[in-house]
Amino acid sequence: MYHACQLAMSFDADALQADLRTALDRAAWTPHFVTRNYEGDWSAIPLRSVGGRPDHIYSDPSVAPEDYLDTPMLADCPYFRQVLASFGCPVTSARLLKLAPGSRIKEHVDHDLCLDKGVVRLHIPVTTNPLVEIHIEDQRVIMAEGECWYIDATLRHRLANLGETDRVHIVFDCVVDDWLRRHLRSAGLQPRPVGFLEARGIRPQDLDKVIAAFRAMGTEAGLAMAEELEAARGLN
Repeated sequence: MYHACQLAMSFDADALQADLRTALDRAAWTPHFVTRNYEGDWSAIPLRSVGGRPDHIYSDPSVAPEDYLDTPMLADCPYFRQVLASFGCPVTSARLLKLAPGSRIKEHVDHDLCLDKGVVRLHIPVTTNPLVEIHIEDQRVIMAEGECWYIDATLRHRLANLGETDRVHIVFDCVVDDWLRRHLRSAGLQPRPVGFLEARGIRPQDLDKVIAAFRAMGTEAGLAMAEELEAARGLN
């Protein structure tokens, strides 16, 4: 598969849940700030953040990897530290992310989070239930407690917790290096198909403007490119 794969790494679900209880004894969940992307309760506790700030719950792609530091919460959770230390690649942002029962994350994309972009997003379920549904490009992915999964977050994905218990994952971003590439290849990750527009660096929402610009050139080559792009509608 190219949209997601399970790495050949697994972790002790009981130990993960013990550290989760420790985290909940010491901190409160912070609601996710992108409120337009979800309904219900989607919230976070940071484990690694910019400057190690305990109130910084988001991943900032403009920040250098070395500027991400452990938060005080991670110091209180020895198994979470052990889990993150088992990755032989640089880990930038790391958060506990909770989706409460009856909540859903609307379909969206997270730009610049895939193998080709040099930073990938990994998930380790801490608590989940059989009625959690995650779809990537309309394909359902089922993740069990203690497993480790890569997802191509630049693809359309959505999530719903239709069960009666919280869904909590450690969600963390890693810089792609040789260690991570080996693990992803071993997990069966396939190259992602690249659409006609993406291969030319054109975002679908910019297509009309790009076509107009080529036509405005008034040259044979410009008009030919405009016609080629017009014919490419729907190919992505």
